[in-house]
Amino acid sequence: MNASSLGSYDWTQRWPDGKGNTYMKVTLPAGQPQLAWSEDINNPTAPIVFDNMLFLGVGSQATCVDLNTSETKWVSPLMGEILCSPAMTAGRIIFCDKLGAVYSMDMDTGEIKDRAQTQGRIEVSPVVMTGAGGDILIASTSSELIRFSPDLRQTWKTELNAPLYTAPIITDQGIIQLASDGRLVTLDPKNGETLESKLTIAQNGALQPCQNSGFLNITIANKAIRFMDDKRFEAVLPTNASVQTSIPSGNLLVGTQRALLMLDGIDTVWSVETKSRVSSISVNDTIAFYGTADGKYGAVDINTGETLWDDYTAGEIRQPMILMKSGMVITTTSRLSYRQLWDIKPEPHEIDFGHVPTGETKEMTFNLTNPADSAGALSVEARCDSKLIEVRPPMVEIDPGQTTTFTVILESQGIKEGRFYTSVVLETPTSIMNVSVSYYIVPQPFVASISIGKTVMNMKRGTARWDVTLDHPPYIKNDRTMVPLRAISESFGPKVEYVKGGCDDGKNQVIITLGDTIIHHCIGNATLIMSVEGSPWETLTFDTPSEIKNDRTFVPIRFIAEAFDAQVGWNGETKMVTITYQP
Repeated sequence: MNASSLGSYDWTQRWPDGKGNTYMKVTLPAGQPQLAWSEDINNPTAPIVFDNMLFLGVGSQATCVDLNTSETKWVSPLMGEILCSPAMTAGRIIFCDKLGAVYSMDMDTGEIKDRAQTQGRIEVSPVVMTGAGGDILIASTSSELIRFSPDLRQTWKTELNAPLYTAPIITDQGIIQLASDGRLVTLDPKNGETLESKLTIAQNGALQPCQNSGFLNITIANKAIRFMDDKRFEAVLPTNASVQTSIPSGNLLVGTQRALLMLDGIDTVWSVETKSRVSSISVNDTIAFYGTADGKYGAVDINTGETLWDDYTAGEIRQPMILMKSGMVITTTSRLSYRQLWDIKPEPHEIDFGHVPTGETKEMTFNLTNPADSAGALSVEARCDSKLIEVRPPMVEIDPGQTTTFTVILESQGIKEGRFYTSVVLETPTSIMNVSVSYYIVPQPFVASISIGKTVMNMKRGTARWDVTLDHPPYIKNDRTMVPLRAISESFGPKVEYVKGGCDDGKNQVIITLGDTIIHHCIGNATLIMSVEGSPWETLTFDTPSEIKNDRTFVPIRFIAEAFDAQVGWNGETKMVTITYQP
């Protein structure tokens, strides 16, 4: 059964800010985070994170820790032991304790602003009703489900006649609460009145229900019970379930005593074996992160179950692990730690080789720095999907505070002409980065070498060599080198046309056509006008006019440079002019 045929359930809002919510999209990449800091703490609750502040309960103390430094910002003693994660709503942080008290506290100072009392223990986290003024739902072992405003004014209270050991979930059909006697109760969120109540299981001990597009999921012992509208499906698990998390596609992730399973409908898509009980699952769009009772945590591809990385910490990992763009927070029975994806960026992150003549090799570089405060040496693998580009070094270890220079080598032999884009991929244990690479493959340039007083012009293009015999050699006039226009132009490919009397003043005109470029010049003047097809005419001026000598038009060498956008070199010792023209 596929999710495309399912009904509709809204997404649960158990942790409203998205940090600490095991069911909400986050952007943590696939790389393995490195340890930023770790604090030994006895039996903390799983935290939530907001604005680089981490909120959790430690014994009977509500605690706020700076995410970046691990420094304790404030501690506020409560009456009883804190058994569950807090919630954040409307600028308040909401804590609950074992004695049934609910506290609405200032996030910045920990000051208790408001307090309310329920009749039983509170073992499950408050649920925030987003879009309802930030009201919260509190479930207690006294069988009460209560809706409070952020300042703890009671909106309604419902007696469900059985202790509540799981948190409610919010759907488009109402608030759904699983009672310990096996009833699944749907309530009106406005007044708490019962809309539907039915017996779904005949025993206590079900895991926290979860839901996604089409399925409402309840897992107990070795059965995953999945409801779709009025239909009920059961998947039998190899061992008893310990934790579950749904994902938007309709699939269900279940942790058991020995494995992490992905269910599509009731069929197992993949299974990852673990040595101990899976105690925590968190997901993003592409990765499932899991933690176990023996302190192992890892990441697997959510589609295939392929293990991406794994590691160990001390203590049993608590549900949930907090996923963020910068890394992840892991809480165990004895430790709180922040594992960070270091901000490592190649400089520059873009390389443009520009115009590269076919058959030539060109090199450019970029740098990668491992921050001085990183957790240790950084392993980097560099590669490019294009077979024409080599990256050196392909693998390297960068110590903290050190920089490695990578060389990108483009070998253009055999590449067709045109514009190309690719990227260099840098893969580290913590991230995957890209350096964009672009280049324009152009034909080999023409190179003409001609000496003053000589009538032979040496030509080359790539490996080809040939000579052109001139009717009259170049000469120097007023410290300017004069060269024959037609011989040089037509050696490069442009078409040269003479128009007798073609200028307004009766002077002869020369018209040079070079692809989409047209050049007009009146012989005897020191200007030329040129235009690329579709653009306005542009006038260029040089300091020596052209002239006719021995029935040939001679122009100053700057004319060639301006007209053909060519590079001109001069060797004063050999009196040789070198002209490089790139088509």
